[in-house]
Amino acid sequence: MLFLAACSATGGPGEGEGVMVRQITQSAYCGLTGGPGGVAFVRSEAGREALLDVSGQNMATDVVRKVDLAREALVMVTLGQKPTAGYSVGLQSALAQGESLVLDMRVNEPAPDMMVAQVITSPCAVLAVEPRGAGSRFVCRV
Repeated sequence: MLFLAACSATGGPGEGEGVMVRQITQSAYCGLTGGPGGVAFVRSEAGREALLDVSGQNMATDVVRKVDLAREALVMVTLGQKPTAGYSVGLQSALAQGESLVLDMRVNEPAPDMMVAQVITSPCAVLAVEPRGAGSRFVCRV
């Protein structure tokens, strides 16, 4: 299953250009509950701390805190709350299309007959995005 998220950008790379996006961590327990999932965009220290202070989280927060927000933005892609273990999301590719940054995300889910733990999970991936050019700006949407 593929999950596409888009971030609109100004001052970024040209049409069809690759962009500097790297996955810095992922977790089955991001602590974000409710809703179908989505995208969170972070450019400030306060935003990053709010993201990392979510209750019930089990994520490698040290790598998230090492991102220099003066150079890169954080994008968290989440699947929302899931009823069992076995779900995950990860970056496959990123491409600039007009004023949008298209993130091609790989979503894994357990097979219908797979034995999985009956535990509420909240899978996510955290990405670092380097805006290109002076005045680059990204606005994320699902």
